[in-house]
Amino acid sequence: PVADAAGMTEADIQRAGEIFRACWRNLDEAVKAAQGRVLRKDSDGRGRHLEKMLRHVLQGHRLYLSELGAETSQATDGSPQARLRAIRPVTIQALRKAAKGKLGSARARGGSWSARYFVRRAAWHILDHAWEIEDRIE
Repeated sequence: PVADAAGMTEADIQRAGEIFRACWRNLDEAVKAAQGRVLRKDSDGRGRHLEKMLRHVLQGHRLYLSELGAETSQATDGSPQARLRAIRPVTIQALRKAAKGKLGSARARGGSWSARYFVRRAAWHILDHAWEIEDRIE
């Protein structure tokens, strides 16, 4: 949408941070509820165990940050859950910089997403998998 190209005010950036915090809180709650539980597979017998799902969310989030034009580390230390917690402040900092035009050109860095699109897409991805976890708990 055309609105994706619009700039973000400080209030918009704050609201985006609140949206991310709510998404992460939902993911954390889903993960906590799934600890030690079996996750149901889909009708084709496919499915991912919890750790694999969290690795997918992390990999996707790193990709989304790169589309914003932010650099991310490929740290492999710690659990996927710990690495997801560590990427949260990076996300907010990158969003703030991108919204204020301080990341440089996203296209020059290899990214192509506006700050507004990044928020929508990244928040959706976090929630999509939080809900998937909730739905698959047996």
